[in-house]
Amino acid sequence: MQTGRRPSRLMRVVLALLLATGSLLTLVSSASGASPLSEEQSRVTFAAVYNGETLPGNVGPVWSTVVVQNLEALPIEIQLRNQRVGGTIRGPFTLAPRAARAFTAAELAGLGLVPTGGSAGLVIEASFPDTSQAILTELGICTATCRPAIAAIEKHGGPSALGNDLRTTSAFQSVSGATGIRDDDWEAANLGRNWVLPVVQTNNGWNTLIKVVNLRNQQNQVTVTLRRSRAVTAGDQTYTLTQTLNAGQTWTIDLSGVVPPEWVGAAFIDAQLSGVAVVAERYKPTWRMLLTIEGVPRTTATTRYAPLVFRDYNNWNTGITLVNLDTTNTNTLTLTYYDRNGAAQVVPPELGSITLQPGESAFIYRPDISAVPSLDPARVNAVVINGQRPFVAAVDEVKYLAGPGQGQAMSYIAPAAPDVDGTKQSWSAAETQARTAGQVTGRSWFTHTLALPLFQVGDTTGQGDVSGFTLFNPTARQQLANVQLLGMNGTPVAPSQVGTSENPVLVAVPAGGYAVIYPYPSDFGTTFNAAPRNFTGTALVGVTDGAGSGTGFLVGVSNVVNYQVQGDGSGVFVLTPTRHPALTLTNFQLVLQPSTTLATVGDDVPFVATLTSGGNPLPGRTIRFQISDEGDPTLSDTMGTTDSDGHVTVTVTNSQAATNTITAWWDLNGNGSQDATELSDSSRVTWVAAGQLSGQITVKRNNTPITTVPAGDLTGPNKTVTVQVECDINPDAPTGVPILLQFTTTDHNTGATNVQPLARWATQQSPSSSGLTSLTTGANNVGSASLILFEGDADANGGDTFTISCYLDYGLTGVLEPTDPLLNTATITVTP
Repeated sequence: MQTGRRPSRLMRVVLALLLATGSLLTLVSSASGASPLSEEQSRVTFAAVYNGETLPGNVGPVWSTVVVQNLEALPIEIQLRNQRVGGTIRGPFTLAPRAARAFTAAELAGLGLVPTGGSAGLVIEASFPDTSQAILTELGICTATCRPAIAAIEKHGGPSALGNDLRTTSAFQSVSGATGIRDDDWEAANLGRNWVLPVVQTNNGWNTLIKVVNLRNQQNQVTVTLRRSRAVTAGDQTYTLTQTLNAGQTWTIDLSGVVPPEWVGAAFIDAQLSGVAVVAERYKPTWRMLLTIEGVPRTTATTRYAPLVFRDYNNWNTGITLVNLDTTNTNTLTLTYYDRNGAAQVVPPELGSITLQPGESAFIYRPDISAVPSLDPARVNAVVINGQRPFVAAVDEVKYLAGPGQGQAMSYIAPAAPDVDGTKQSWSAAETQARTAGQVTGRSWFTHTLALPLFQVGDTTGQGDVSGFTLFNPTARQQLANVQLLGMNGTPVAPSQVGTSENPVLVAVPAGGYAVIYPYPSDFGTTFNAAPRNFTGTALVGVTDGAGSGTGFLVGVSNVVNYQVQGDGSGVFVLTPTRHPALTLTNFQLVLQPSTTLATVGDDVPFVATLTSGGNPLPGRTIRFQISDEGDPTLSDTMGTTDSDGHVTVTVTNSQAATNTITAWWDLNGNGSQDATELSDSSRVTWVAAGQLSGQITVKRNNTPITTVPAGDLTGPNKTVTVQVECDINPDAPTGVPILLQFTTTDHNTGATNVQPLARWATQQSPSSSGLTSLTTGANNVGSASLILFEGDADANGGDTFTISCYLDYGLTGVLEPTDPLLNTATITVTP
């Protein structure tokens, strides 16, 4: 047991690992989860961002740095504002794919968002720039205006200010942090009308500062009701405070000025109108301990999860505060404790069940197990809490060493189940690139993720700011955590990268068990020892199903701690769950036809672009066209939208003899320019002066040119003659020029035994008196097809004839149109 001195380096590493669990943000139940690309996932609210504020008791001053994480594989834009409607708005600021952006208190003050010497609420809103929106629309991922998912945290400390790297030193005395309330939780709080702070206190040298901020653009009346916890005798059972707040105003309540010492309870916040956010700072001045707890929506969740509970693990101990949100009925809660492998633990009855009176809060303490060594992993549990009715649970972990300045404290809200609607799917970086038609490169894609906007690694000795996070699987099905670390610019880093591409590390989390992700060697979980030293970045976890049955999910909490801080150097955050759209399309192809052709100067020649996915047409997509400038070319349209068959048709002409290249591309990002990653195809057209376009038709039988066929070869059952028809076009052109070959017949025999001449092209099913086949030229500018003659006769009056014509097939339509130029004709005559 460590007493009276700082832990050894190894002990600090283990402790930092086991601190990987704090959180300030509750998660709503899956019933109220946000759908992919919804507005609810694109807005984050903070109740307090500090800019040199000194807390009562001369704690601080305290400064904040806010980090915003882009959870999308495309660029996004964010703007900052000090009210949800109206107020001061700054931005946009662009975030690259999976990148994060830090804003210091000084920068926010310079933007006019945070007052000097105080705090203010902050709202962060994200949107897709036009190019990202266009890509999502063209890929069929989004059919209307979509919003990107973001996550955000706020880390604060004092008496020094945090920089953009959010690193602390021995110049700091206290550190804490908060996770931003995203709008999926905001809506669960009745749009910011109804919150609860599970623990506020003035006992044992602690004090609490409650901050209520009105983010409306008009006045709002707010009532704070303080309700005393079970077994607390100091003060009154209930205190009620009411204040009318102006737009953007923060109401700061020093709890020590409202209740007597040794009072503990919960705070219920109710606003007359929507638009209020709340947070509580609990701190112990003599020990320089500081922890932050966000307001919790009073939701309908009846099951919550505590990913980390200590049982005197190296002097860390845990208490769980439970609040019955039902103010009319009692609420019996059961707590089931699991080890890291998912085995349920035997606990005393008073730790496994408790009944709360209406609106009551109470405290459960997980005691030491003296028979188990202090560093045994069995002392670290995850807990599933089930209630008869809605409740919230705050999990406090506190470590006291020898004296003031030697303590650490953290508190997180036990989250409810995240939204797990839809099948969990994943795609590797290569698969993602293929399924996004090259618009997303080097990024994996998951339909369900957990995000951590701040992950820090200390130096080679384990000193400095060190993060870790715990992933708890409270379900009966194994879950797979696809873990990756990313720099602030969004670039993946070791051990979750190959080159510049994301390559998540796969971590199996057993049913009922947990895993710990930590950047130094340890006895717990998965070691990310290859993570760069002195690193500040983010983490993103893709969640997929492993073995077992049923619907699974993970919840996660994280802590960053620095034992070089004079007092309390810990901050705690929740991993934000998010749903993303599936990548349903693949095998994209864009073809422009004809690929090459000849044309007479001045003619209108159609070209058809066809866009498909997996062979199926993609309607409603934007195709752009351009033509090279040889001669005097004209392009009918530079942009078109694919029809139900995936087609867009344009026509081109040129008043001069020249060769032009026509290019079609799928303008995925909507910028009007052809980008290297956009699917494209090109065609070539050579313009020839009028009268100079021709073709030579040759008809061969057994490789010998012919112009006649004896009637006897066509007379009798099953007699046919097969000839090869060749059309040699002039002038020379590349292979692939589309042409049409047509035959017609004339019956010249009028005798009694007359038969109607019939034939068919090899591509046709039945003989007829006329027929058409489409083809493209091959080597030496020649297009050829087989013609099968079925019937025909001759007499003294004359013989039947087969007339063969060769046309250019403008637009590769396969249909003879009046505008298709005739190149030449030839005739086969039936002779007696």
